[in-house]
Amino acid sequence: MKRFAWLLLLAASALAHGVVIPVKICVTVPIGDTVSPICATHNLTIPDTVCPVCPTCTVCGPVDCSVSCPTGAPTPAPSPAPTPTGTVPNITAVAGLTAQGQLITVSGSAFLQENKANWDPFFSAGSAYGFEGASPTGDQYDAVSCASYDSSVKLMGSQSIKFHDSGQHIHDYTTGGGNGGCMLGWQVQAVFGTGPADVYLRAYSRWNNNSWPDSAIKYWWMSGSSNYAYYNLAAQADGSAPTQWGVSTSGGAGGDAFHWGNIPGGAIKNNRWYLFEAHFRRMGSGGYIFEGWIDNQLVLSIPSSDGPGPPNTKEWESNVNYWNTTASFVSDQWQDGFAVSSTRIGPAALIEVSNNAVYGQGVTVYQAPQFLSDTSLQFALDLSGLGAGPYFLWVTNNQGQRSAAFALK
Repeated sequence: MKRFAWLLLLAASALAHGVVIPVKICVTVPIGDTVSPICATHNLTIPDTVCPVCPTCTVCGPVDCSVSCPTGAPTPAPSPAPTPTGTVPNITAVAGLTAQGQLITVSGSAFLQENKANWDPFFSAGSAYGFEGASPTGDQYDAVSCASYDSSVKLMGSQSIKFHDSGQHIHDYTTGGGNGGCMLGWQVQAVFGTGPADVYLRAYSRWNNNSWPDSAIKYWWMSGSSNYAYYNLAAQADGSAPTQWGVSTSGGAGGDAFHWGNIPGGAIKNNRWYLFEAHFRRMGSGGYIFEGWIDNQLVLSIPSSDGPGPPNTKEWESNVNYWNTTASFVSDQWQDGFAVSSTRIGPAALIEVSNNAVYGQGVTVYQAPQFLSDTSLQFALDLSGLGAGPYFLWVTNNQGQRSAAFALK
């Protein structure tokens, strides 16, 4: 507060004496659960040493940015966090041993409160969201391959979708065939070049693999005729689990080369739910950017000269293909909570544990969910980097409302 008053005093003094010198001032604003530097030019007689020069400018434009933009196309503003609305989550009870890896069950209310206001109609109505109908085709998914609904493994609701594949799939470089993959197609407004310009995807995924393909593991595929984007898991030559997730676009720097981001926590672990989110702008809208989040962490932000779009598009797809698996290869993948929106969807429920009772003041660790509902949550407790405690639990619902801190005993 004292420093703010000093800044105002300097500004007033400068204006009184007719001195106006543009300088750089760095501020930080919250973007979801991250903090991004934003630069602005202010006409104040304050030396540059008052605050450090921004190392990376996340809002680039001819007027707004006080430092040089990164090489390549100007980068649009990062996706903002939603404004909190609705009911505040209330934690009434926690069961389980407070120790690394132990199952914790949380009881209470308003844990999800999913906000579907900006969701594509394919997901905001009917049973396609959550895979809650009788079958994928019954829920109007198409291009369905080796996929079925499963009530035995689920994150939310009464069932998930399960993709099961096995055996050897060798890439035929002559024909392009020989691929494996369990495809799921979905027709949203942007596929046909209609609806809002911004497209956000969200899905929770869980794998149980005895090995992995060593080539082209496509997670999401969005294509028009010449405008496309692929979000892939980075295949490893030795068939081990991926440690990165990336995007290749028709308008990205370096042609269609992949841009990779690290998966939080390292290589994908079996039987753990991972949260994947993507953002891009469809063809014809301008301001193109490709973003990606894993477990609520921004891992990708790539400017582009175009975006996916028509013509000649029937649907966009999940789990399109991969190549080069062993004869003994067996893979099960479950997905839940898949939706498409014109604004960032975010976690269905964000579960976090910290070593400080004041949110944001200590180390805060994302907790991978095992079950989510409005009145009950389950997760395996992760105390990594939190020291000896004490430990405090927060739940933030999909409308951005955060619970009070709950002390873990």
